Amino acid sequence: MLDVLFILPMISLIKFILTLIVISTNAEYILPIIRPKFSTTPHIHDWTFNIAETSVSLDGEVKNISTVNGKYPGPTIAAFKNDWVRVRVKNLLSTDEKIAIHWHGILLKSTPWFDGVPDISQCGIPRNKELLYDFKALNPGTYWWHSTSKGSSFEGLVGPIIIHDPKDPHSREYDEEFIIMLSDWFHEISNSPESKNLYPTAGLINGKNGIDCAHSKCDSNSSFAKFKFEQGKRYRLRIINSSAQSFFKFSIDDHILDLIEIEGFPLISNHFRIIPLAPGQRVSVILKAIKPIRNYWMRANIDSSCYFRNPGKTKLNPNVNAIIHYDGAEEDVKPTTKSWTDDLEACVDLDLEKLSPLHWRPAPPRFDQQFNFDLKIEVDKLGKPLRGYFGKQSNEVDTEYPTISKVFDGYTMSDLKATSKDLYFYDKFWETIEVLISNPKSEFGASVIHLHGHNFWVIARNIGNYTANNVTLNTKTPIMRDTVVVPNGGYVVLRFRADNPGVWQFCSQIQWQLALGMSVQFVELPSRMKKLYFPQKIRDLCFEF
Repeated sequence: MLDVLFILPMISLIKFILTLIVISTNAEYILPIIRPKFSTTPHIHDWTFNIAETSVSLDGEVKNISTVNGKYPGPTIAAFKNDWVRVRVKNLLSTDEKIAIHWHGILLKSTPWFDGVPDISQCGIPRNKELLYDFKALNPGTYWWHSTSKGSSFEGLVGPIIIHDPKDPHSREYDEEFIIMLSDWFHEISNSPESKNLYPTAGLINGKNGIDCAHSKCDSNSSFAKFKFEQGKRYRLRIINSSAQSFFKFSIDDHILDLIEIEGFPLISNHFRIIPLAPGQRVSVILKAIKPIRNYWMRANIDSSCYFRNPGKTKLNPNVNAIIHYDGAEEDVKPTTKSWTDDLEACVDLDLEKLSPLHWRPAPPRFDQQFNFDLKIEVDKLGKPLRGYFGKQSNEVDTEYPTISKVFDGYTMSDLKATSKDLYFYDKFWETIEVLISNPKSEFGASVIHLHGHNFWVIARNIGNYTANNVTLNTKTPIMRDTVVVPNGGYVVLRFRADNPGVWQFCSQIQWQLALGMSVQFVELPSRMKKLYFPQKIRDLCFEF
């Protein structure tokens, strides 16, 4: 039974000496990160990921999954801004599945080949082989890593990434930190080709969600994750939605959440009782433990209305809970607290009008290039999804020759287009790229879009059809993100600077849509990219068996 709990003590300029990550399984262990006080010398942090099959019972149902070092969720990668992160990934699976790891939200400047997308930035790591990922932690904030391999994606290979900022503007506002990983859970294999829109059975908080067992193969010892609070203290909660396709509504009974960070960007604090999170999104909130000493429910309820063809008759349990235990409360007593009654809309993102960046960073007022994409799912005569599209393009990759290798081997834009039609090019440094994504109203609902290698300004989002004459673009105080909801029957307008040479996937974060091909590739600054040193070990992966 895995009981995973992440605790990070507060970092401040005064206490800038030691950070501890405590992960509780059956026995606790400590992973220290030690750095001299006020040191400006970047440190190198090393991890080893041994990927192998493990039998787990996370919500009572026994299941075999792929894990890193036998744990779910996997290890926390934690470093300071400008440190170097090195992760040696070893594929020890008993199958022939090839592995790649994506570092969701990490910019990977000057190392785009470590983005971890098979057939785009690398070939997968074969069985009994390994790859050392090596990149600089440039952007502080809350991130996560996950497998991008078809068989193991969201089947156990996930974990947090925390990049600390020595100048964290909110560091004096909290005393301790917790990482909270939300995930959906499939009792069947969620990535098998015949189940691309399979519904999850439950949700998990830090790998747990207690249930009452009433069927076979069930472990009656399943329990809830427990977070221990001390009355009077202030806690930063770093909340990560690591699910395959589920929208969560996060709350803690009787407690207000002060939102201070969204995907690496500090915000002016704003109060929320319920926070929506789509797949891939992350936020930080501060909670003040000032309520009476007792146990409280933490809730991360699944919004099942967001699923394609709402699974009314499935076994889905949308109620996902953990326990907030105030020091001094009864140890083994479940909470009796009541949930907030706010009527939050279904399948929504955080309201942009309620978010204000702490540091003014306006978007470029004009764009140099614009890409327009209408999201579309092609179906057969029975309505079964067949293929996903960004505009007229669907994902096309060369499984033996990644796009990035072709760029370094001198392929021109025409050469690349001849092999993959889902490619979009821009080669002028610092030009502004605008992306308009429209999601025509359909039974497939809202979508969630993620851009690798970049943050982007969200300058417009709404329901209805986009026309330049009737939409006001917010370029003065926009929010920056790397993962955004495109509402059903609506649109989103994004802008970013061309400043990161690489081949970057632009894709749906909803995994069954991605499996159907809903992604394209941005070939950014290829002239500058070819001046980087391309490691031979990335090439060699394609010839190892």
